[in-house]
Amino acid sequence: MKRIVTLLFATLASPALSQGACPAEVPFPDPCLVGNWIGENSAVIRLQAAIDSMPLPDAERTVIMGMSPVLGMTVFDDGLYATLPFHQDMEVITVTEEDTVSVEMNLAIGTQVGFIWGDGTNLQFCTTGDSFVALQVDAESTLGGSSSTMITPGGMGGFTPVITYQCSANTLTYQVQLPAPIGTVDYYLERFSDARFPAEFRALMDDRFGVE
Repeated sequence: MKRIVTLLFATLASPALSQGACPAEVPFPDPCLVGNWIGENSAVIRLQAAIDSMPLPDAERTVIMGMSPVLGMTVFDDGLYATLPFHQDMEVITVTEEDTVSVEMNLAIGTQVGFIWGDGTNLQFCTTGDSFVALQVDAESTLGGSSSTMITPGGMGGFTPVITYQCSANTLTYQVQLPAPIGTVDYYLERFSDARFPAEFRALMDDRFGVE
């Protein structure tokens, strides 16, 4: 389960979490990547399938997933990108003859900032600094035990997934190749004009980075 939670961070937060800090010189992006993007990914579906694929002997397990979060990203001319913050939750209930254990996980992701570039086939990200990423885990047992833990992992422990992408005038899709039991996580994003992207997000970017 710990391995799956780590993969969850890398896919739901941003693939950049698994790709490390930015190099001294960052390539300019594929011009098609520049713009505002809003969409979703299949991480929640893949996570549910991964947990369901690991049966427990003499136990029954139920996974309750929150709705897949809306993902938002702006990419500027020099490749600087920033993502919209979001939240994701899930609950895993395990029932045995002796006990019922409920584990609630709440993932909070702050704005991720870094650089993105691609060569028409493979996509790469890097991060420019720390951003708020935290997972609150609360467990409770019908036998009376309970615990609460805050996890703030720092990425994938050296694993760098291959990311392929396809970009057109109105859509951006990319595929993050993760090991079993997660597999490939697909991202589906649509391009939005500046006028339709949240004004408060543009104001935040201007305040923090001097870009509009």
